[in-house]
Amino acid sequence: MPGPVTSPSSAGCHRLIREYAATCVTNAAQMAELAGWTAVDADAQAFASPEERRVRDVMSARSPRTVEALAKASGLSPREVTSVLGALDLAGAVEERERGWVLVGGRA
Repeated sequence: MPGPVTSPSSAGCHRLIREYAATCVTNAAQMAELAGWTAVDADAQAFASPEERRVRDVMSARSPRTVEALAKASGLSPREVTSVLGALDLAGAVEERERGWVLVGGRA
């Protein structure tokens, strides 16, 4: 996120915007739009890929599941699951708890 033009810590963001026509986003909806996320399920949750659907399908709103358990159940690698969880977390669809990840406002 760019900051004041006088701040050295903002130089990288400003350079990306100036030299590479980077796009500034201010919320998750703009990020989803920029990423081309268009598919929506009945709960109005956006999905960028089949991998996200696979992870969501093996998650629960009540029982936290670890990355390893989600990877095993979804058939994805732990690295892929971690990536998907990051995107879903940014979209507000999942939440990390002490014992693992759960769906937010989703099905049980």
